[in-house]
Amino acid sequence: MNNSCKLSCACSLIILISLNSFASDSWTSREVNMQCGPATVTVSAKCKADPEDDESNICKSVTLNISRENKNFSANLPYIPLEQKRKLEKQKFTFPEIIDSSDWAPQKMFCVDEQYVLIGYWDGMNNAEGIDGSLSANSTAPIFDVDGNFVSQEKSLVLRSKIPPNPQGVTYINFVYGNN
Repeated sequence: MNNSCKLSCACSLIILISLNSFASDSWTSREVNMQCGPATVTVSAKCKADPEDDESNICKSVTLNISRENKNFSANLPYIPLEQKRKLEKQKFTFPEIIDSSDWAPQKMFCVDEQYVLIGYWDGMNNAEGIDGSLSANSTAPIFDVDGNFVSQEKSLVLRSKIPPNPQGVTYINFVYGNN
C-alpha cells in the first residue's frame, strides 16, 4: 500500500507539472488602440512568455488594423515599404512569424496631424537608430496615412519634424518587452 501511495503521488505530481507547462504555453491575445483623427488604429498580437528570456515575451500574428467610416485596412507588422525591407534583409535582419526581443518589435505608435500614423520599432540593440533603414521612430520608420498609403520621403521628413522629442499621445505597444 505504501508503494501504491508513492506511485499515486508521483503520478499526480507529473500530471500537475504537465498541466502547469501546458497552461503557461498558451498564447494570449493582446491589443492596443489609438484614435488618429477619424480612424481607429489597432495593433494586435498573440503573445506568451519567452521560454529563453523570462523578462520578455514572444509574439505572433502581429497585425495593424485601421478602420474609419466604411473603410478598413489591415497589414502584418512590421508594415514597411518593400525597398526598406530589402535594405534590412541585406543587413541580415529577418522578419519571422514569431518575434522576440532580438527582432524588430513594435514599441510605440502615434498620430501626426490627425491623419498619419508612425509606428516605432525596437530590435533590442543599442544602436538601432544607426542601422541603415532603421525602423526606430526617431530614424526612418515609415509614416503612412489612415488609408494605409506610405508617404513620400520628403513628406515624411516634414511630418517627422513636427513630432516633438517627447510627444503627447504616444500609445505604447509593449507586447514583447512588457505586460501591456
